[in-house]
Amino acid sequence: MGAQEEGFIERYRLVLTNRAQQDLLQISNYIGTVKQEPNNAIKVIDEINKTLEQVIINPVGYKECPELKTKSISFRQAICYHWLILFKIEDNLIRVLTIVSGRRLRSRIKELRGMV
Repeated sequence: MGAQEEGFIERYRLVLTNRAQQDLLQISNYIGTVKQEPNNAIKVIDEINKTLEQVIINPVGYKECPELKTKSISFRQAICYHWLILFKIEDNLIRVLTIVSGRRLRSRIKELRGMV
């Protein structure tokens, strides 16, 4: 009996790169300290975490990131408010590369080419 027939659901493990972890801290600090909206900072980080939980469930359901399109590696993006969560899938591992404001220049995204 195959895995599909047994109701097997493929599980992914999610890993945040150091850069993505720093991005979360910067987002929280900016909203909470600079904008002086600590409750909003908590809300935004909670929503980003909820989005990451959805990515784990179905990572291939998210569209490819056009700025990072390559022949061999598929980079995907999830959107939470105006934040872009950029990740790639490696077997059963989802590697979150960065979380960047969609309001910023897309050139920041292109910097990631050097990371892979």
